[in-house]
Amino acid sequence: MADEAAALNYKLSDIDIYSNSWGPSDNGQSVAPLPSVVNAAFKEGVEKGRGGKGAIYVWASGNGGYLDDCQADGYANSIYTIAIAAVSKSGNVTSYSEYCTAVMAAAYSGDSRSNQNNQDITTTGPSNTCVNNFDGTSAACPLAAGIIALTLQANNALTWRDIQHMIAKTSVTDGLNDKFITNGAGKNVSSYFGFGLMNAENMVDAAVSWKTVPPAISCYKSTTVWKVNIIGSTITDRVNLSPCKVLYTEHVTIKVTFQSTYRGDTIIFLKSPNGTEVVVLSNRNNDDDAKKLTWSFMTVHFWGESAAGNWTMTLFDLTESNVMNLYGWEITVYGTETDPSKGMPSESSSTDIGPIVGVVLGSVVASLFLG
Repeated sequence: MADEAAALNYKLSDIDIYSNSWGPSDNGQSVAPLPSVVNAAFKEGVEKGRGGKGAIYVWASGNGGYLDDCQADGYANSIYTIAIAAVSKSGNVTSYSEYCTAVMAAAYSGDSRSNQNNQDITTTGPSNTCVNNFDGTSAACPLAAGIIALTLQANNALTWRDIQHMIAKTSVTDGLNDKFITNGAGKNVSSYFGFGLMNAENMVDAAVSWKTVPPAISCYKSTTVWKVNIIGSTITDRVNLSPCKVLYTEHVTIKVTFQSTYRGDTIIFLKSPNGTEVVVLSNRNNDDDAKKLTWSFMTVHFWGESAAGNWTMTLFDLTESNVMNLYGWEITVYGTETDPSKGMPSESSSTDIGPIVGVVLGSVVASLFLG
């Protein structure tokens, strides 16, 4: 774990973008929490990287396909990372790409195994060779990092949060074969493709006149629940965030303590005050664990919505035969009080979750292929 943390802060003063084509097992059974030392490294990266503007952490969403859910990956569902899924040249979901509402966007990758005549990616190989069979979200991730590098070349004053806002605004959905929902802020988003396919031209064009987004604030509330031995039904609970000043949501995290006799049959929904309901945990057929679990989920599907009001969390058993228990949960909403499209307000009393000003550095990308 210490090696991972060291890699994520390696030459922090020189490297702008960390492209990570690695992660925990994609077996659809395990859950892989983010080690505290790695989370601390992420925080240091966004606070001190790029002269205070924040290092950019791009992450492959995972290759578990329909058997897994990248919400079980504490690296991909961190607010500090940009989870990238894979799309084939035909605009379809690749056979291996994992889905979850933490996915920020998609980039092209190969999928020659899908029987859809989709070619793999050609790239450089060891000892000055070329390879033409590169695929997986491991291939999509560095393509996304490359687009971000071009964007920083156009405007190297962009912060780590500016980049996430730009992806949400400039990614395209035309030609993608998946069902997108429209959230309460009018943004189209999908569990397979996030806000859509990253578009280099759109990102670079937007960078030239981009206004630095306002400081981020957060709202938090926890509740203890004792709803146990529920069979053949759903468990629903809600918290009220009416005093919350986040009017333009970015990330939403919920930390849930729950249990089921077959965890993989449990689906968890989260509904915003705006009426947008998303899946924060889908069913995983291989996950037969019956132990009590406390787990943090993150979603970007409420991007742009107001956080004030009732948030409703629901546990649903797919078979309606397992015994479910809900012991408690907490919610944190990150975002801004003022419209991010208008840039920094002249004065603000808000506290940012990471410094966003500093000296200007060039764009250097470090790619990590550790597994």
